[in-house]
Amino acid sequence: MSVVWMVFAEVTLLRPPRDLPPAPQHRVVRDADGTRRYGPSYVRRRGHIWEVGLVGDPVELGDAHGVLLREPMIRIERRMMSLFAHYVPSAALRSVIATLVRGRNYNLDHNYPRDRLFEIAAEARAFAPGDPFARFLPTYHRMVLLHALYDVSLSFEHSPLIGCSSLFASGIHTVDGHTYVGRNFDMEVDSVFDEEKAVMLVRARGRIPFASVGWPGLTGVLTGMNAAGIFVAVHGARAGTPRSTGVPVPTTLRNVLERAHSLDEAIAIVRADEPMVSHRLIVVDGDAGRGAVLERAPGFALAVRDLGGAGGIANHFATASLASSPRDIDVRRTTSTLLRQSAIDERVRADDGRFDASGVLRALRDRGAPGATRETLGNRGAIDAWIATHSVVADATRRILWVSEGPHTLGRYIEFDLGRLLGSEFGHDVDVEGLRSMPADPAFLDGSYGRWNRAHAAVGPARDAYDHHRDVECLRILDAASASLTVPDMESLELRARVLTRLGRRGEAVLAWQRYLASQPPAPSLRDEARRALGALGATEVQALP
Repeated sequence: MSVVWMVFAEVTLLRPPRDLPPAPQHRVVRDADGTRRYGPSYVRRRGHIWEVGLVGDPVELGDAHGVLLREPMIRIERRMMSLFAHYVPSAALRSVIATLVRGRNYNLDHNYPRDRLFEIAAEARAFAPGDPFARFLPTYHRMVLLHALYDVSLSFEHSPLIGCSSLFASGIHTVDGHTYVGRNFDMEVDSVFDEEKAVMLVRARGRIPFASVGWPGLTGVLTGMNAAGIFVAVHGARAGTPRSTGVPVPTTLRNVLERAHSLDEAIAIVRADEPMVSHRLIVVDGDAGRGAVLERAPGFALAVRDLGGAGGIANHFATASLASSPRDIDVRRTTSTLLRQSAIDERVRADDGRFDASGVLRALRDRGAPGATRETLGNRGAIDAWIATHSVVADATRRILWVSEGPHTLGRYIEFDLGRLLGSEFGHDVDVEGLRSMPADPAFLDGSYGRWNRAHAAVGPARDAYDHHRDVECLRILDAASASLTVPDMESLELRARVLTRLGRRGEAVLAWQRYLASQPPAPSLRDEARRALGALGATEVQALP
């Protein structure tokens, strides 16, 4: 058996390019303000956000990334390893899963263009000395997999990435004629991706400078804007069959930002890459005031839909061939995408002609679910369910990004003036003492979020008690958690209705299900289930409740 494993490990091992150039010979220098420099690259804190300036060819970029961001990269991977162990307690099973992933992706590095492979390899080489996770997988092999993690995650049926919201407005739809974009990137994996948020300012030699909002270690793009005013963001979706071949979407979006000067050029670049998994892209041209949705799935032709002067997207397809896929039908039935799309459309109509950066931020912080007659917190059917890993407002005309400091959409939105930060100064002399920002959410400042966050944290233990038929304990946990809230938590409402039903407390159960329905459950399947529960109790839905 050991011989078989040794052969398997040898055959499936991903190795860095043999012709990888030597590492640059720089040393880290620390400025008086805490900025750390490595050759022409640097890293510093802007509020609670990592600001990372990277300059050079692919090897120089990757080397600086691995050197300057080593500590937060370790914290992120350590948290991911802990999550893996939490959800898969068996070491033997974790080993089986790792083996299956390794076997399925034995040629994953073939999916990356040469420049990206060199950058990842240089990053891995800089990170490798003392790599605390090398026993799990060698550094380069692991980093190639991590750079495709978005695509791998989207291939799961219950991916945590089917929950993003974006909106766009330009021209007559805005206060000043500028082109604005708002984007909530909802990835319910772990708070570390919010806590270690990074804005990468990249000046690759011979390419268009760009900014990418993500986390340390990621060289691809999930949300970003370049110096030409092209903004891109990816939304998870589901249709077709995932493939192990193709180009990871963060790599495609990196290619767009490095090469596209217009919306048409961006579309052509996306069209040239084969996708590994299905997804939607929002692409905006700040100078032309144009926005488009690009819908992609393996085996399907690229579909392009113009957004006109204003619009927005959630996570279900609009193209007929993709929308008729059983997988997309299931997304619409079992996730919050339809309700969030309604919420986005309502905001676009209500604020037409009045959008500016502050107006876009108000939309991103909209916590109301369309059709709800009772207010709740944490409803996935709202644009803002307090789950965003990062949230961004962009003025693509002026080349300015405002990035959420965290938690989620609640803290300040720190301003990044890309005209300066990607220009000749490249951050070296840009003042960071007087940070310009948009203000924190009042719910963060007055303690409302803190109280909800503590109450919501009790849902996990309460659900565990419910799953193990400790119903009285479940109810006790929910009662104690909700005591400090004036507005109920959405998940707690649902769990309360379930446990009261199982306890046979009919009158209370009916009222709990009615309150839950009046709060607008985020998915059609959840609303249907609640109506069936009421029917089984001999009651019906009501529209307004105290």
